[in-house]
Amino acid sequence: MSGQLILRRLGNKIRWQQVRSCTAVVNLKQVQTYPMEQTSQEIKDKYYPMTGERDIVGHGLANEGLYVDDYEWPCSGVRFKANTPEILALREKESNNDWGKLTLEDKKDLYRASYAQTFEEMLAPTGEWKRQLIIFLFGCFTTQLLIWAQEDLILPAPSAQLSEGHMEAIVQNMINQRKGIMYGLASRYDYSKGEYKPGMQPKGSADK
Repeated sequence: MSGQLILRRLGNKIRWQQVRSCTAVVNLKQVQTYPMEQTSQEIKDKYYPMTGERDIVGHGLANEGLYVDDYEWPCSGVRFKANTPEILALREKESNNDWGKLTLEDKKDLYRASYAQTFEEMLAPTGEWKRQLIIFLFGCFTTQLLIWAQEDLILPAPSAQLSEGHMEAIVQNMINQRKGIMYGLASRYDYSKGEYKPGMQPKGSADK
């Protein structure tokens, strides 16, 4: 028990020293952070080349500077449209608490500048099931077509040995050779009468 206690205390001491060393490194580097909204255009072009002149308004989905219409994550990292003089003028009115002076069309333009779709548009039926049904039916048709082509063009014709007459000849030959006289096929045959015993005739075989 004393040895385990010593090892436990030694492990705690090592972990505490690691925490102190990590804290010291952080203090030496003096890490500084700032909101992504304050990112300059030069930094955006370097690290987020797909954003263009659109504003970064948050960290977005998976911290990527991309716009995505998703009702489960409606707040994208960037606006939908790039800044234009008209949009900037509307945002100036919005920031000056002139919301009452904005017309309904101005408010719609502001919304469309930040978002491509409303929740109603995102949740509206798209008819995707029709495309999936067509793909499924096309797959079934293609599979059946390949089966037909395989049977008619690729696989050889069925062997003559599989014909009904040939199978009956094989059965009759087994009876003539008395194969399975104890428990097999020949045990069903009455050789004195030259016919199968009552109720013992194989299915599809002629009574001989």
